[in-house]
Amino acid sequence: MIKLNYLLILTIPFLFNSCIAQKTDSLNSEANLQGWKSKFHTVSIQYDSTWSKMPVVDSKEKMVFGLIDKKDGKSLILKIAEDVSQDILSDSLYYSVTRDQMLNANSKNKYLGESDTLLGDRKFHIMMFEMHTKNWGILKQYGFIYRDGKSMISLQLSYPFGYAKMPEAQLILLDQLKFDK
Repeated sequence: MIKLNYLLILTIPFLFNSCIAQKTDSLNSEANLQGWKSKFHTVSIQYDSTWSKMPVVDSKEKMVFGLIDKKDGKSLILKIAEDVSQDILSDSLYYSVTRDQMLNANSKNKYLGESDTLLGDRKFHIMMFEMHTKNWGILKQYGFIYRDGKSMISLQLSYPFGYAKMPEAQLILLDQLKFDK
């Protein structure tokens, strides 16, 4: 199984200005952990009860799982779906459409850049945005996208813009998120 946060920390430390998160006593307590496992995909996660689970879609064709901290809008959303051939929809066009959708959601939203990274043996494209939201104010959002023409994996992380680095709570969530090839 891939422990996603360790791969993120090792492969893109510039992205998070990161240090490995230390689990707090409350997170180490089995009583405070909740879990979710996909019925159709090799994905599972354990999370602290301070996170609220968003509505889940879990089918062979598509899986969407999300968690949100309702105090400040921190969130993690994982999506796995069928992809189309890159001959039909190139990566550059896909990223361009995605970027436009994010920026068009609110005229104040800002594009912060993008890059590529390897997570395990998969190449993920990373898109970074400053998102202006009605409920949570300004959020920093990272979107990790993997496409191979058969499947698409998208991991979206958002947190209040005032944090200098990704909050420890999200690093702990990433440590709990596991998926196989």
